[in-house]
Amino acid sequence: MVNAFEAVTAAVALIGIGVSLTRTLWPFRAADELGHVGTSWFDHEEDRALQDRPDAGRNDPPIPHRPLRPRG
Repeated sequence: MVNAFEAVTAAVALIGIGVSLTRTLWPFRAADELGHVGTSWFDHEEDRALQDRPDAGRNDPPIPHRPLRPRG
């Protein structure tokens, strides 16, 4: 016979598994996590005005020089 502790433990475990699978397998959540959060799937950089596009020829800032330290 199953006592109350085992029944409650099994019920909580099953509810937790169900909630985690529902949140993981939710179709819109999976689409949002692919890097398309806040934008449309069909937005392209070419569709934006020239002044709104990032500058492709811009260089990264130089890495600051740090002198080597001796080990010892």
